[in-house]
Parts: sequence; C-alpha cells; structure tokens
Amino acid sequence: MLFRYFCIGILNTLVHWLSFGFCFLYLDLSQGLSNVVGFFISASLSYVLNAKFNFKVKLNYLNYFIFLLALGSLSYFIGSVCDELDANPVLTLVLSSFLNFILGFYFSKFYVFRGN
Repeated sequence: MLFRYFCIGILNTLVHWLSFGFCFLYLDLSQGLSNVVGFFISASLSYVLNAKFNFKVKLNYLNYFIFLLALGSLSYFIGSVCDELDANPVLTLVLSSFLNFILGFYFSKFYVFRGN
C-alpha cells in the first residue's frame, strides 16, 4: 500500500507544482493562494485515486471536505509564511509537498478512509 501511495503522491506532486506555477506565474496570485489552489486540485485527484487503489473504499465527501480543510489550511499557511519572508516559491512547494505527503498519509489512513 505504501508503494501505491508513493506513486500516487508523485503524480499529485507534479499536479500540485504545475497548478501552483500556473497560478503564481500566470494568474499572479500570492504563494499562499497559489499553494492552496494547487493543493485542492492535487488533493482531489489524490482522494479519488487513494480511495480506489489504496484504501478500496467508497468516496465519503464529508471526510474529503475535512481532509481538504485540514491540509489545505496547512498549505495556505506555508505559502503565506513564505510570502511574508519573500522566500523562493520552490521553498513553498518543497515544504508543502513534504508535509502533505507525510501528514496526508496518516490523516488518510487513520481518519479519511478509516471504516468506510
């Protein structure tokens, strides 16, 4: 299961980074907003793929919403702090990707997909 989660995570990271780049470079959004938009897009993909291939459960939209709210808040916070520090956007992406991968796995395993 961890290997499949890792492969889905790589795909989601790519989607997140591309979405972030589009929002930040072309829509001129802040790092905080770009990061949360990228997260929402990639997390939606992640939720569906993990429900089907890793946890083999039916979609539960309340759990999905709580997942988006919790980890989306973290993504926005990281991007906003990097905005305030005038940090390189790559730092936002690396920190968010790392923390969302680790926390997302445990949050998914023990809450989002638990008992569905």
